[in-house]
Amino acid sequence: MQDMRWLDHLPDGTLASGVELANRLYWHIKWGSGGQQWCVWAGDGEGLLLRTDTREALEAFLYGLGLAYAVLPEDTFDHLVYWVKRWVEPEDARFGGAARSPES
Repeated sequence: MQDMRWLDHLPDGTLASGVELANRLYWHIKWGSGGQQWCVWAGDGEGLLLRTDTREALEAFLYGLGLAYAVLPEDTFDHLVYWVKRWVEPEDARFGGAARSPES
């Protein structure tokens, strides 16, 4: 049995909205099932993060991932998004692309 007491801290109160937060930080999280197993991948599918036999374990993993970012103050998360984007796409930040400091 799971008791996700802080699910309401995720943006829409859903696991999918927590994954959306992580994906703003270039995790590119995807999940699905095949046969009797559930999997979570990062990136273009080459990075297997989790393989489990239960949907409950999958949901606990996604809950923790989303919650780790959802509990951050909004301005802190915005700064994190900014700096991750600068690291992942430095040209964008250097030439006035989409990576802008939250102060600007």
